[in-house]
Amino acid sequence: MTEIQHRTKHLIVGAGLAGCLLAWRLLEAGQSVYLIGDSSQKSSSSVAAGIINPVTGRWMTKSWNFDQLMPEARRLYEAMEKRLGVEVFHEIPARRYCLNKEDAKRAKRRIKNPRYAQVLGDF
Repeated sequence: MTEIQHRTKHLIVGAGLAGCLLAWRLLEAGQSVYLIGDSSQKSSSSVAAGIINPVTGRWMTKSWNFDQLMPEARRLYEAMEKRLGVEVFHEIPARRYCLNKEDAKRAKRRIKNPRYAQVLGDF
């Protein structure tokens, strides 16, 4: 048997963002991967395009584990860009609109919170 035949083989059904990132990680770990996807079907990856939103919801709370996950996402995308020779990570500012006075008050409180300093700008 060859070295390739000894490697574990993985079948990933779904070539959206999650499937592609899983395949990338498995390939990095020396695993053999078969990735199957159908780009003609609607998917969350085609709609959201991999948006990473640091603050979500009506209460403007920081996304789950954002402070730990964002640096890892940056490292991963930088490695992909270097290896593939393409730009895949685009950091752009987001604008959030307040629907009423309560939303505006909530936003002002969040902006003053040091835990949100890295993800919220001025109000």
